[in-house]
Amino acid sequence: MAASKQPAVFVDRDDTLIKDSGYMRDPAQIHIYPGVPAALRKLRDDGFAVVIVTNQSGIARGFLTEEELRSVHEALQEQLAERGSAVDAIYYCPYLDGRDAKVEEYRMDSDMRKPRPGMLLKAAADLHLDLDQSWMVGDKASDVEAGRAAGCRTIMIGSGADGDVARPDHLVPDFARAADLILRESQRLAEMRAIVSRARQREAESRQREMASARRPIEESSSRTATVQQAPPPSKPIESPKPPPPVGRQVEAPKPEPPQPKPETTMKPTEATRPDAAPRSENRDKKAEVTKAEPTGVTEKRVPASSNDGSAFDVLHEILDELRLIRRDRQYQDFSFAQLAGAIAQAFALFALAYGLYSVVNEQGETGLYSLLSAMVFQLMALTGFMMTRRR
Repeated sequence: MAASKQPAVFVDRDDTLIKDSGYMRDPAQIHIYPGVPAALRKLRDDGFAVVIVTNQSGIARGFLTEEELRSVHEALQEQLAERGSAVDAIYYCPYLDGRDAKVEEYRMDSDMRKPRPGMLLKAAADLHLDLDQSWMVGDKASDVEAGRAAGCRTIMIGSGADGDVARPDHLVPDFARAADLILRESQRLAEMRAIVSRARQREAESRQREMASARRPIEESSSRTATVQQAPPPSKPIESPKPPPPVGRQVEAPKPEPPQPKPETTMKPTEATRPDAAPRSENRDKKAEVTKAEPTGVTEKRVPASSNDGSAFDVLHEILDELRLIRRDRQYQDFSFAQLAGAIAQAFALFALAYGLYSVVNEQGETGLYSLLSAMVFQLMALTGFMMTRRR
């Protein structure tokens, strides 16, 4: 099983842990800020790995060599150890692109140079770090951008002059305050994780209890079945099978029975059976023939017929005919009143509109206005009559 990853605090070197003395090449120039050793010790005691990530373009500019830079870092580790602290690793980028790079060997565009996250990604791969739970602390916008690109939470140290450009997650005055903030956030996150873990554990226990309660009836029923089946019946000599007793109708010819009238439901009543009925279409005869019961070897299911020889169908058809007549009468009545009134109003509306336009053209303003208003009134009356006809 793979070991769990460790959270880390990535830290810029100059103006974050030590005073920026330019392109530092002499260990005597190291000046550690107050509170930094204690802050580093608290972070490491809480389980964080502390990694310095620093741009050192002075090597590409020709101001110092990599050997001189290593001697400065070794001296920094010694001074931290004397104060009971240390860092886990130091990563630096000596490359620079452009004319300012005087040393050809280091003149290049490198992903290791901040604001790119190359140093953070390499440290995470080398030291097996969890970037999602890590922090980046620095005093420049390039530090914040590098941490964000690597997936870390970010803290900017200083006045926040670059805050509008970088937009860090937090802004603090010094590294000691940054360490305290990281520890508080870590404790709060641990408490939230504990709450979530307990909730998940309770949910899992509840599911187990539900599964156990659902399993008990099944186990009890299976145990009872097993108890019943433990004593098998004594074996009997094999006998030749006997034909099963007849069920339902016999396959053989049935005994003669007294003639009975055919069931009335095997055929719908036709015009021949109803002398007083009006002639119907041939489709009903076809439907009646389809509904005849076919002889089968099982009991037939019959639909109960009406008790008055089809009189219910006659009554139904008479009711439908009466409804059609009533509807036709209403249509005529609607036409004779509402529709006729609407047509007359429409004619008056057209006449009033024509007269009003004529009056307006001949400069008879008052007469034309009254005519147009009358046309509007007649048009509304016509629309009302037509709408009443449609609603009915």
